[in-house]
Amino acid sequence: MHPALLFVLATAPIAPPSAPDISVPAGFTASVVADNTIAPDISTMTIDDAGRVLVAGRGYVRVLVDDNGDGVADRAIDLIDGLKDGPMGLFAEGDSLYVVADGGLKRYRGYNGKVKLKRPPEVLVKLKTAGEHDTHAVRRGPDGWLYLLCGNQAGVTKQTVTSPRSPVKEPIAGTLLRISPHRSSFWGMTLPQVVEVVADGFRNAYSFDFNLDGEPFTYDSDNERCVGLPWYEACRFYHIVPGGNYGWRSPQFGQFWRKPTYFVDCVPPVCNLGRGSPTGVAAYLHSHFPEKYRGGFFLADWTFGRIHFVPLTPKESTYEGKPEVFAEAIGTSGFAPTALAVHPKTGELFVSIGGRGTRGGVYRIAHEKNSAGKPLPIANRSLEWTAADEKRWLADCTSDDARLRRTTLELMTCAREKLNWSSKLKEAVKPNLSHPDPLVRMAAARTLKPLVVPLGNSFDTQTELTIALIQVTDNPDESLKTAIKVLREKSATDGEKLQAVRIVQLALGDLTDPQARGTVFEGYTL
Repeated sequence: MHPALLFVLATAPIAPPSAPDISVPAGFTASVVADNTIAPDISTMTIDDAGRVLVAGRGYVRVLVDDNGDGVADRAIDLIDGLKDGPMGLFAEGDSLYVVADGGLKRYRGYNGKVKLKRPPEVLVKLKTAGEHDTHAVRRGPDGWLYLLCGNQAGVTKQTVTSPRSPVKEPIAGTLLRISPHRSSFWGMTLPQVVEVVADGFRNAYSFDFNLDGEPFTYDSDNERCVGLPWYEACRFYHIVPGGNYGWRSPQFGQFWRKPTYFVDCVPPVCNLGRGSPTGVAAYLHSHFPEKYRGGFFLADWTFGRIHFVPLTPKESTYEGKPEVFAEAIGTSGFAPTALAVHPKTGELFVSIGGRGTRGGVYRIAHEKNSAGKPLPIANRSLEWTAADEKRWLADCTSDDARLRRTTLELMTCAREKLNWSSKLKEAVKPNLSHPDPLVRMAAARTLKPLVVPLGNSFDTQTELTIALIQVTDNPDESLKTAIKVLREKSATDGEKLQAVRIVQLALGDLTDPQARGTVFEGYTL
C-alpha cells in the first residue's frame, strides 16, 4: 500500500460508533457514547440537570466529557477520591451529588460536573453497601423526599425507622426508604434524618422510578435457586404502595421462599418477566419516543442482556401492563445492562453496561424521526397536611376513582395524628374497608386501625375480614374467631374464604419456622 494512503487512513476522523451488538426496534438507532477505556465495569449511572452523564464503578465516580460535540465521550473527570466500593446508587441535584457507597447514603456538596469534589461527604443514612443485595438506587420523589431502594441484605431494621408515621414499622427483607428533605434541629443540635420505610418484602430490587402519577415502581429478582421446582417465582415488575409487602422473607424468616401473590397481605405484581437479573429501571416521561412509550417503563435485565418495555394502563387502584423486549444483545461482545436513564433534554435512553468485572460502556438509544421533544409533567404530590385538605379528602375517599381513593387514604394515614376524627370523617372512610379493590381495603384499614373499636360491630363479611387482617398481630384470638366464622358461612365467596384461611395462618403464628430456614420446606412450616 502506498505510504501516503496509510497516512490518510491513520489520520482520518473516526465516525461515532454504532452499536452492532444490540438490536432495537425499527425507527430507533443505538450508538456507543463511551467504551470500556473511560467507563469500565459500570455499576450505576445518572444524568444531571445539565445533561451530563455520570457513571460509577469499583472505586470511581466520574462525569463523561464530549469535547468536540460528536456525541461520543472523549474523556472523563473523576469526581471523588478514595472510594472503596463500587457505588450502586448515584443522583446529581443542583450542587449536591448523592452516592451510595462505603457504608451508606452520602451527600457531597460543591458538585458542578467540572471539577473534583473537595469537601468530605455528609452521611445521611448508614447501611450496608458493598454487596450485590445491599443498598442500591437513590432518587428524589415528586413529594420532595429522597427515596432509597435497599436489597434484602442492606441491614434495614426497625431501628432504621425514625418516624412514628412510617408505613412499615418492622421491615422484612428488601425495602424502599424515604428520607426527609431537611434535617431538623433541637437546642442547636442537628438531629438525624427522618427515615421511613415505605414498603418491604423485596428480594433484590436494584432500581426504581416514578410514573406520571408520581407513584414508584420497581423490578425485583426471581428466586433463581429454585428454578425447576414447583415454588419457583419469576422476576416481577411491581407498583410500590405505602405499607405494601411484596412477599420475600429473607433474611429474617427464610432463604428461598416468597409469599404467593394471592395472599391478601401481599401486593401482586403488575406483570411477571420470567428468568433474569433485574437492574436498571426508567420511566419514560418524555415526548421524544413515540406515543406508545410515553408513561411506560424500561427495565434492564443483566443476565440475558435485554431491555424490556412495559406500558402502563390504569386498573382499579393500580396498573397493568404486558412486557415486551425493546432491545437485546446480539453477537458475543458482552452487553450486560446495569442502569437506565432518560436524558432530561433530548429524551434519548442511555444504557450503561458492566458488573462483575465485565466490559463497561454507555449506549444511547434514540428515535430516528422524532424531534428532541420535551419532558412530560409528573403529578404534584405532597406528604404535608393542611386543614384545608380534610374537606377535600371527605370527597376524595368516596370517589368513583379507585386510585384517588387509595392515594387519599394513604395521605390520611400520614396525617392521622393531626386530623380531627369526627364521625363524619370516620363514616366517609369506613365503606372503603369493603371496597372491591384489595389495595383500597388495606389503605382504609391502615387509616382506621387505631379507631376500629368506636366504629361499631355491624359489618359485612369483607369489612370483618379486613379488620381481622389489620388487627391480627395485636389481637390474634379475635381475628381467628372472625376467620373461622367466615369459613363456616355458606354465603362466603371463594375469595373471602381464601382471605380467611390466610388470617388463620397469621393468627397461629404465620408460616416459616425460623428453624427451617435454608431448607426446601421452609415455606410449608408453621
